[in-house]
Amino acid sequence: MVDSLLSIDALEVNYLTDGQGKTTDVVIPINVWLEIKKLIERSTLKEELIQAFQEMQDMRNGVSPRLSLTDVINEL
Repeated sequence: MVDSLLSIDALEVNYLTDGQGKTTDVVIPINVWLEIKKLIERSTLKEELIQAFQEMQDMRNGVSPRLSLTDVINEL
């Protein structure tokens, strides 16, 4: 579903213009926006998890200092 929704050629969009005719905004269907929002959230979560695992690896390898449980809780 995501692929078909995000196909640029298949999108039905409306363009808004200002008084001089300059395009200022694009309006897309809400279902497309919700799919885009999900993709962004998944991408952000994926990047955060990758960073967390890298930090753990650095701690195991002695590159970064290990965190105590109190440190971890304080970061939350």
